[in-house]
Amino acid sequence: MADAPLWTAREVKKATKGRWLNQPPSSWAPIRVSYDIDSLAEPNQLVVCRCPSTWSRRTPDTSRAIPKLIKSRQAGVIVQQDQLKNVPTRVPSWFGVLLVKSTRRALQELGLAARERFRGKVIALTGTVGKTTSREMLRHTLGRQGGSSATRGNNNNLAGVSRSMAYTRRDCGYSIIEVGFGFPLGGVARSSQLVRPHVSLLTAVGLAHLDVFGVQANDEDTGLELVLAQKLGIIEGIEPGGSFVLNRSMRKFEIAARVAEGRGVRCFTFGEHPEADLKLVDYQPTESADGGRVVVELEGQRVEYTIKLPGRHMAVNSAGALAVVHAAGGDFKQAAADLADFTAVGGRASISEIQIAGGAATLIDDSYNATPDSIRSTLSLMAQVAREKGTGGRRIAVLGDIKHLGPREAEHHAALAPALAEYGVDHVITFGKLMHHLQSAAPKELRGGHKGSHQAVLDAIRAVLKPGDILTIKASTPVKLGWVARALREGRDTIK
Repeated sequence: MADAPLWTAREVKKATKGRWLNQPPSSWAPIRVSYDIDSLAEPNQLVVCRCPSTWSRRTPDTSRAIPKLIKSRQAGVIVQQDQLKNVPTRVPSWFGVLLVKSTRRALQELGLAARERFRGKVIALTGTVGKTTSREMLRHTLGRQGGSSATRGNNNNLAGVSRSMAYTRRDCGYSIIEVGFGFPLGGVARSSQLVRPHVSLLTAVGLAHLDVFGVQANDEDTGLELVLAQKLGIIEGIEPGGSFVLNRSMRKFEIAARVAEGRGVRCFTFGEHPEADLKLVDYQPTESADGGRVVVELEGQRVEYTIKLPGRHMAVNSAGALAVVHAAGGDFKQAAADLADFTAVGGRASISEIQIAGGAATLIDDSYNATPDSIRSTLSLMAQVAREKGTGGRRIAVLGDIKHLGPREAEHHAALAPALAEYGVDHVITFGKLMHHLQSAAPKELRGGHKGSHQAVLDAIRAVLKPGDILTIKASTPVKLGWVARALREGRDTIK
């Protein structure tokens, strides 16, 4: 089975109930199923063409790009009736063109068919922080225990979940599916029901996605419970006898455990809590503060391993990944050893030295995403790095907007001010429509100004950064502060 293609033409037709307008040859073997025409880094992919009539009104009709897809030597396309006008009259014999009633439904049917034939273990994971790092840890470790397929990028909505299953190879031992919050509400539950996981993981729950609840989320406690109720949808599709892995120290744990018990789902816990099934016993950062030594305990056995990721929160993420490996029937000791060569996912707490006039400073690039909890974790990491390096430099935080915090978003940004003092921040530069509330709430001696452009942020950093300083950059992905981090790493004075 190791040499079996991802899909044959016959299987695609059967799964989608479609009709080949241009049937590819018997040697046809696409390497992936995709619908995002802007991220086709490799050729030979089967592209499901999106369109407004069956996806959403704001969705572009990607069938217009078919000539471009042929030129880049993709394997073929799936289209529906109203897209036929965009299919060239003549296409190469190797380029498949399949006609279906709905391309959105066809993608889901491919995912369902892939799940039906899959004989390995399916793992679904969600949470407001730690999802992607946990997913990549699982991809890395389980890839050495039977092979793994996993969600790519931030492709974790309902369509992305179907796509992730659709490109899971049938010969893999594990399929790891990241599940986002989902829209409309109930998306996590629907995704879980689609993939029918053997193990589900909830990394943690914090303030996020509050904008979808409106005034219902007007206080923090209620907001957390509303988010948790949606995230708990991850257990809805668990296979009989499956496991729900969750952080024993997370907020609202008791509610999560009670819901799981009421559904008859077996819980397996991890974290620093003394009652965790897989307990994080110790974490000691390396001298260079770019990783650490971790000790966990499971059923009386202690296992020590190293990670190249800085910060206690990353040690907790690693414990969660090991708990999933164990719950899925894998070798958690081997997985722990294999974490030694796992490296940070781009834009997530990666530490590097950057050259500046007179010497070097330390950059912590955590610009991929943000919640109030993850900003506090990043500031804690900066304090840890400063202690371990012992350079005597200042701690400079560059913070951008946190998205989806609902009607009290201004207050949630301002409420981060005490964390600046708690973690010894010396200077804070802010950016975005909301982060000026934190700039105003910060102690006057820490205020580095609120900036209106990425270039202004870079200029402000260049103006204050000195050798030995520790700089951290953190914001939600759409804020694009990663542009600033990249410019600093590349030694540029301008944003490209």
